[in-house]
Amino acid sequence: MLGFGRPSSDKTSSTTSERRRKELRRNLPRPSPEIVDWLRRPELVATLLITFGCALAITVLITLSREASRAFTGQLAVDSRINPREYSIEDLTATTEARENAHRASPRFYVANGAYLSSVRAAIEGLPVATFEKLELSAIEPELVNRFDLTQTALKDLQRYGGPKTASESWREWSERFIGLLWSEEPIVSSQEYQVFATTRERRVLPPPSEPVAAAGASTPPVLVAEAKRVEIAHELPPGEGPVEDDFRRGIARLVREAGFPEPFVNVVAAAVISDPRPTISFDDARTSRAAADAAARVAPVMEKHPRGEVIVAEGDVLSADTLRRLEQSGDNAADLRTWRETFAMVGGGFGFGLAVAVLILLYAVRHEPRVGRSPIRLTSVFLLMVVPASLATLTSSAFPVVTLPTAAAAALFVSAVAAVAYGQRFALFVGALQSLLLTITLDLEETTCLVFFLGCGTLVTLLREVRHRATIVRASGGTAIVLFIGFLLLGLFETRFSANAWTQTLRDAFLGAVAAYAIGFLVLGVLPSIEKLFNITTGLTLAELRDPRHPLLRQMQERAPGTYSHSLQVANLAEAAADAIGADGLLAYAGSLYHDIGKVNKPEYFVENQLGAANKHERLSPAMSLLVIVGHVKDGLELAKEYVLPSPLHHFIESHHGTTLVEYFFHRARTEAERKGESEDSVEEFEFRYPGPKPRTKEAAILMLSDASESASRAIVEPTHGRIEHLVRTLARKRLDDGQFDECPLTFAELKIVEDSLIKSLAAIHHGRIAYPSTATTIAARA
Repeated sequence: MLGFGRPSSDKTSSTTSERRRKELRRNLPRPSPEIVDWLRRPELVATLLITFGCALAITVLITLSREASRAFTGQLAVDSRINPREYSIEDLTATTEARENAHRASPRFYVANGAYLSSVRAAIEGLPVATFEKLELSAIEPELVNRFDLTQTALKDLQRYGGPKTASESWREWSERFIGLLWSEEPIVSSQEYQVFATTRERRVLPPPSEPVAAAGASTPPVLVAEAKRVEIAHELPPGEGPVEDDFRRGIARLVREAGFPEPFVNVVAAAVISDPRPTISFDDARTSRAAADAAARVAPVMEKHPRGEVIVAEGDVLSADTLRRLEQSGDNAADLRTWRETFAMVGGGFGFGLAVAVLILLYAVRHEPRVGRSPIRLTSVFLLMVVPASLATLTSSAFPVVTLPTAAAAALFVSAVAAVAYGQRFALFVGALQSLLLTITLDLEETTCLVFFLGCGTLVTLLREVRHRATIVRASGGTAIVLFIGFLLLGLFETRFSANAWTQTLRDAFLGAVAAYAIGFLVLGVLPSIEKLFNITTGLTLAELRDPRHPLLRQMQERAPGTYSHSLQVANLAEAAADAIGADGLLAYAGSLYHDIGKVNKPEYFVENQLGAANKHERLSPAMSLLVIVGHVKDGLELAKEYVLPSPLHHFIESHHGTTLVEYFFHRARTEAERKGESEDSVEEFEFRYPGPKPRTKEAAILMLSDASESASRAIVEPTHGRIEHLVRTLARKRLDDGQFDECPLTFAELKIVEDSLIKSLAAIHHGRIAYPSTATTIAARA
C-alpha cells in the first residue's frame, strides 16, 4: 500500500502545480503583436496604397528593363543563347543589294525628238510635190537642190512619185518607215549622250509626242513601258563644223534602203538628214528615275529564316556587331509574337515579385523599425529610395551596357548607405539585400552577382556603424571598394573562361566596381544634409558639430548661465558613459544633455546653480509662481531649439528630461504655507506641481533624466563618499522607476542596473577625495 501511495501524492502535487501555472498564464496580460497593433492604426489604408504603388513601380521597372538588351561589342558571353521561336526577318543587306541591282538594270528612257522628225518627214514627203513636172534642175530652187543633193537623174525619177498636191502612197509609206527607223531602230544621239548610250545595256525610246503617250510628268505606266522601243545601236551626231563623216553617211543611207526607197533616191532622202543632222532622241531623266524607282520597289524583301533552337551565341564567344544584331532581332521577334497569355504571365510575375518586395519591407518596418512602419511619409521615402536608384541604374545600363555591373553595384551601395545613416545597420542590411536581389532580376544578371552586391552592401553597412566623422564614410568606401574589387574578380573567374577577353572584362568590372564604391562614399557625403532633412534624422556628423562649445546656444549659456553650462557638461559626460555602457547612442545622449537645460538662459538667476551666493529670488515668490518659473524652462528650451533649428531628436531631451516628476521643494513649501494659513495639506494637489512631460521615450532620454537628477543631487552631499553616492543614485533610480517615469521607454531592468553602476563610477570619480596640503603659515612654522 505504501508503495502505491507516493506516486499518487506526486501526481496530485504535479496536477496542482500545473493548474496554478495555467491560472497564472490566464491572468497575465498578453501583449498585442506589432502586426495586429499596426492593423488597427488609422493610417492603414494610406500605407497599403503606398505599398501597392511601390509594387506597381517595381513591376513597370522589371517589365521594361528585361525587354532591353545590355549586350555590347566585345563582351564575353557567359552562357549560350538560343532562338526561342522560329521567325523570318528581312535581310536588309540582301534586300538593298537586290533593289540596287533592279535599279541599275532598269532601262534608260529616251523620247523621240518629234519636232525634228516631223520637219524631216515633211521635207521628204514634200520633195516629189515640190519637183512635180520640173524636168530641169534649173527649174528647182538652188536651196532645195543643195539640201537634197539632187541630180538630173534623180529629178527625172521623182516625177513618178509626185503629184500636184501630195506624194504617192508608196513614197509616203517609205517616208513614214524611214522616220520610224530614225527614232526606234538606229536613232541619232548627241556626242555627250552617245558614250552613256553605248555603255548602257537596256535602252528604251518612247514614241514622239504626236503618238498616243502618257501625259507629261506622269509616272511611266506599264503599258507605256511595253510600247517603248528597245534600241540596240545608235548613230553619234557628227560635229557641227566640217564635212559629215562617211560612217554617218553610210548609216543613214542604209536606213533609207531599209525603209524601202529605191536606190536612185537613197542619197536624196539621206541628204534630208545629213544636210541638217540633229539628235532624233533625247534622254528623259524623269521617266528613267521613276522607272528605276518602280523597279526597285517591285523587288520583294529578301527574308532570312531563323528556326527555333538556333544557337545565336555560344558560351565563351566574343560578341560581334552581327551577333548583337541577331540577339536584338530574336528579342524583338519574341516580343512581337508573344501571346496575351504570355504577356499576362510576365507582367503578373513581375507584379508578384514587386509586391513581395514591398510587403517584406513593410512587414519588416512594422516589426523592427516602427518609425518607418507607422509613418506613410517615411515608408514612401524608403520605397522611393529603392525604386529611384534601381531606375537610374536601369537607364544607365541600357545606354551604356559596358558599365552595367558597376552601375548596379553603385545603386545597391547607395541604398544601403542611406538606410544605414537614416535607420541603422539592421534595417540597412535588410534593404540592401532586397535591393541587390531587385537589381539582379531587373537587369537579368547572374545569380552569383547578387551575392557580390550583398557583400559590398554588408561591408559598407558594417563600417558605417557610427558616423561621427567624415573620414568614417571615406574609410567605409575604401573598404567596400576592396571587397567589390575582389568580389568581381572572383565572379569573373567563376563565370568566364580563361581568355584575353575574359580577363579584360573581369578587370574592367572590378576596377569600375571599386571606383563606384568610392564615388558612392563621396556622393553620400555630399547629400548627407539632404538625407537628414528628407528622413528627419540626425547623423553623428551633425551631433559632433553640436558638441562644439562655440555653438550660439552654448555661447549664450556660457555667458548668461555659467552654472547651468557647467552642470550640462557634467551631465553630458555622465550620460555618454552610461549610454555607451548599455550599447545606446552615446553621442546622441551627450548632445541631448548639453542642450537639455538651454531654456534656463532666459531666467538664469532663478536657478540655484547660477545664483553664485546671491539672494534666492524664490524667497519673494509664492510656490505657485516659483513653479511656473521652474517648469517654464522646458517650454523656453523648446522655443529656443526651434529658433536655432536644433535637430528634432534633441527636442525630446529638452521636453522629457524631467518627465512628469514632482517639483518636490515647492510642493512641500506650498503645503507648509497652507498649514500655516490653517488650510489642509490636501488642498495642495500633487499633480499641480508636476512637470507637464512627456516621459522619456528612448533609452538615451531616460539616461539623461537619471544623470541630471544624480548630478544635481550629488552636489548637495556634504562628504560625497562612494557609499553615499551609490545610495543616492540607486535611490533616485528606484524613485523614478516607482513613479513610472521609465514606462514609455525600452530601457530594461538589466540596462537600468548597468546605467546606475556607470553613474556611480563616474560621480565617484568626479567627487574623489584629495590630499589636504598644509597651508603656507604652517609650512613656515614647521621650517622654523
